[in-house]
Amino acid sequence: VEKIVREKKAQYGANANFEISLQTESVSSELFSQIEATEFKRLISNLLDNSAEALEGTGIIFVCLSSNSSDRIQISIKDNGKGVPPEILAKLGAPGETYGKPGGSGLGLFHALAWVEHWGGSLEIRSSPGHGTEISITLPSKLIPGTIQSGRESIPNRQTKRIARRLA
Repeated sequence: VEKIVREKKAQYGANANFEISLQTESVSSELFSQIEATEFKRLISNLLDNSAEALEGTGIIFVCLSSNSSDRIQISIKDNGKGVPPEILAKLGAPGETYGKPGGSGLGLFHALAWVEHWGGSLEIRSSPGHGTEISITLPSKLIPGTIQSGRESIPNRQTKRIARRLA
């Protein structure tokens, strides 16, 4: 998450009229979630882009990573943008449903929902017109195994440790 936020800050640069802020709360380096790293990066990147596009003038995007228990990881992305009317909010996440994005297809959020559910998690959208939108992603977490079995020998699970560092 930290790497994606850094990339987005660099992408939008100093000319952006908004700030992206990352907070980590109660995150243990001993937790990870079994996800596809490429899809996770794309998902978070798309959600940050959606927040940036929703800001009118100046604004802020808060990204919060937390783990309040040993079995769930919470990632929230909240902006103080224009928000989404309730009648549109109820439809978001379906293919073809979008809001305030000329030429948007709604597929980014549709794919985000599909991947998060595939990973055993949930995605919730809360929004209020004129007050912004918050996307909350909850993923199952697991203890990092020290080794994995590969054929006849046990080897360190470096990929698992890299995923854990990415989430922290």
